[in-house]
Amino acid sequence: MSVLETAVFFQGETLLEKQFYAKTEQEMIPGRTNLIKAITTMAESAFDDEIKHFVVGDHEIMLKSHDIDPIDEDMAKMPLYMYAIAEKNINKKAVEESMDEALFQFTNRFSTHDIMEKKKSLFQEFVDRFDKIFKGLIYTPDAKKTAKALKKMEEAQRYAERQAQRSQNYTNSINRF
Repeated sequence: MSVLETAVFFQGETLLEKQFYAKTEQEMIPGRTNLIKAITTMAESAFDDEIKHFVVGDHEIMLKSHDIDPIDEDMAKMPLYMYAIAEKNINKKAVEESMDEALFQFTNRFSTHDIMEKKKSLFQEFVDRFDKIFKGLIYTPDAKKTAKALKKMEEAQRYAERQAQRSQNYTNSINRF
């Protein structure tokens, strides 16, 4: 399983995004930033909590936030969000660690002023860093083939184990007589 895409957004606006698939290969969840904003807003207002991940169809969406210190002391801290869309059953811990690293590097690379000004052209230089941070987790056609092959191997192994157990049970039942 692999990460299909990731993005950083602030105040409902996407600052930076990276797709790890060809747009013709897969149709993703439409209006994902709006969907994520609606869900995070609902979680915050209804439950006074954050959503960490949720599932939509065959995709798992993981969220992280990082509070941005305001420029003006009278303002409250504001969350900078990051999401990653991955295939279901991905190693969530590995993705979350990569997301933490990406947010850490992003907030260390860019100033609060740059983030609040939403200087998208400035953030584009960071896109290539996502490849390095998410290395090993990103979607590739080969990764999908490998995952399918591994799944088939696991199914074959379980089948062989069931057959061996049936054989052993049969042998045990014959030996009782």
